[in-house]
This record gives sequence, C-alpha cells and structure tokens, in this order.
Amino acid sequence: QQPGLEKRTVWGTKEVVYLHPKEDITEGHIENANAIKKDNNSYVLITFNTKGAKKFSEITRKAVGRKLAILIDDRIIFMPTVHSQILAGSVHISGITEKDAIKLAQRLSPEK
Repeated sequence: QQPGLEKRTVWGTKEVVYLHPKEDITEGHIENANAIKKDNNSYVLITFNTKGAKKFSEITRKAVGRKLAILIDDRIIFMPTVHSQILAGSVHISGITEKDAIKLAQRLSPEK
C-alpha cells in the first residue's frame, strides 16, 4: 500500500483496491440520473451538469486503460475500465438488474 491511499473492498466481492481519498465527482455534478430498460437490459443514464461534464471528461482522459472506481455511500459499486475519454457529458452504467437501476437512479438524482 502506498502512503495516502485507502484500502477498500469492491462491494459484493473480495477484491481489495487502494484509492486516493479525494472525491472527484459528487452528486453536485449530476444534472439527472434515470433508470432505463430497453430490450430486457437495464441501465442508469447519468447526465452531468456543465462543470461535472468537464470534470468527468478530464478524469476519463487521465484514466484511459485503467479502472475507475465508482463509489456510492462510500462503497465501491463498479470499477469499469476506461477505454477512451468520455466527452459526451453523460454515461450509462449497465450490467445491473432493473431493481438496482431504479435504486441507483433514485440515489444519484439531485433533490429537487
């Protein structure tokens, strides 16, 4: 373990990772999050506000070829590999059940 990194376990697994404690994207960067079901597949579409889109683009640019930890309530829920910089200002999280997509979208949606 390197100094300054925090030991975490990926939710639902025994995989251990070490993360920087700094939050890069927070709920304040999210414009909306929607659960979507299409062709028996469920996913969450997350749209960032202008500041969040810019930040996420920069984060993904620096993370190409590496895993990116996505935490909710201080738990790592996904660790996708970043294949390219994401410029679109939105991202979808797939590979989850419809029930989990709905819960995740509700959790990520900014309070109105």
